Amino acid sequence: MTAGAAYRSADPRGRPDAAAMGRRENGHFGTRPSACNWFARSRLATQPARNSRQNLPLCATSVEMESRNARNNFPMRIVLLSLALAATLNAAPLTWVLENAAFTDGGTATGWFVFDADTEQVLSYSILTSGGNTSVFPAFLFQNGAPDNLGAYYDPYNGGFMFDSSFTNGYPDDLQLRLAPVGGVLTDAGGVLSLDLNSPWQAECYNCSPYRVFQSGELSSTPEPGSGLMALLAAALTLAGRQASRRARG
Repeated sequence: MTAGAAYRSADPRGRPDAAAMGRRENGHFGTRPSACNWFARSRLATQPARNSRQNLPLCATSVEMESRNARNNFPMRIVLLSLALAATLNAAPLTWVLENAAFTDGGTATGWFVFDADTEQVLSYSILTSGGNTSVFPAFLFQNGAPDNLGAYYDPYNGGFMFDSSFTNGYPDDLQLRLAPVGGVLTDAGGVLSLDLNSPWQAECYNCSPYRVFQSGELSSTPEPGSGLMALLAAALTLAGRQASRRARG
């Protein structure tokens, strides 16, 4: 059987065999057939081309349209990428500020700590307790690296934070500050969480007597995307606006 016969008879419904056609068009066997050429020729043989560029094969026009759509969608892709980067940056450690924190004896606690929610580690902290019953609880600075400080950690079992010291004020055990947010968890999303006043893990105490508990207080944090990311997002939005304006005029 000749190549021409295979070309005419391979398909029982009369359509040309794509593989045979590819061999015939390319002039030798073993070359991958061009389905695009077959489609374009069959369309042009049955009806006039409907696109404005009459001398351009239909498959080439399709490729050009796909390329144009990709260019039109490029600014939106940049916007989506910027938002994804923002979500990634929000996973960085956050600084949590202690606000309106007051003990039942009239004392207060002010300060902050940096917490990495992914590793559940307190990276740094500085919280001052003062006022109230100062004979039992004199002013003390819980701060990493400061005198009489032993460190800080998150206790997932109790759902709270421990700031420990070696200061005893004459009592058998060390002075500690314990903070428990409502829900027991701080996340990368930030926000404002009240202290859980019903939790046993909230007080200043000497591990843990005598003690004084909180009667109010919140922990607050606000993630801030980097300036470089904001500039990229602004540029992407500008490009998207210009592209939309061109499409409206065109």
